[in-house]
This record gives sequence, C-alpha cells and structure tokens, in this order.
Amino acid sequence: MPYEGHQSSPHGTTVADIILTLAPRVQLFSADVFGPAANSDIETLLRALRHAMDVWDCKVINLSLGVTEEALQVLQHRRQLYKIIEEAYFRGMIVVAAGHNDHPLVRSYPALFAPPLLSVNKGLLTIPCHSNMRSTST
Repeated sequence: MPYEGHQSSPHGTTVADIILTLAPRVQLFSADVFGPAANSDIETLLRALRHAMDVWDCKVINLSLGVTEEALQVLQHRRQLYKIIEEAYFRGMIVVAAGHNDHPLVRSYPALFAPPLLSVNKGLLTIPCHSNMRSTST
C-alpha cells in the first residue's frame, strides 16, 4: 500500500534511522505490513518479502515482527514463511528478525528460524534444533 502519512508502529522508523545514521548512502525501502489498523496476515507478509526480494532486490531484509506462535498456528503458514526466508538466504540476502518482546516466555517467529536468518532479541534467544534445520553455536 502507498504510504499515507501514518505508520503502524514507530519501531521500523527507529530501525531505519539507526541504519541511515550508520550507513547514510544506503538505499532504504520500507514495507509496512501492518498498516493503519496495526494488524496483518501471513499473505501480506509473504507478498512484502517477495516484493523486497524480486522487485527491490534487497541485500538486507529486516523483519522487526516478533510474531508469537499463537499468531502463527497454521503449520503451512510457518512453512511458507520459512521457505521464503530460506530462498532469500540462498540468493545471498541477509534476513534479520527480531524476537518478540515477551521472549523467552513465548516462541517468536520468524526469529526462531535461525539459521538461515540472523535473530536479534533484547535478551537470551534460544533456538531449538529441528530435524530439517541445524542449530549452531558460536
């Protein structure tokens, strides 16, 4: 949707300001997947990711979402989100995802998908080892 002067959350604006302060010559794109009603669905998120990958050809994609497991109950939706993040990884794009503010009390998507993305959180973020995903430690 075109920007009409009202963002759904100031967090993305804050992250953009930090990026532009550290890298003032970067070309920055913004996709507000929550809109003025401050809610979204998986289809909107997937379309925004696809647009960032295919149209904008982004090298770094920031997902400051922190979606709870409760909000992403349908396994097919989790798989769709994982597959598109995995595709971005194999295309050489870096995807960064923020954990939910209530983490570790709730599981947080897409931050839980590390790897193939970088997870950031205000505290400790533990990643369970899934049969189709490997967990690494540094």
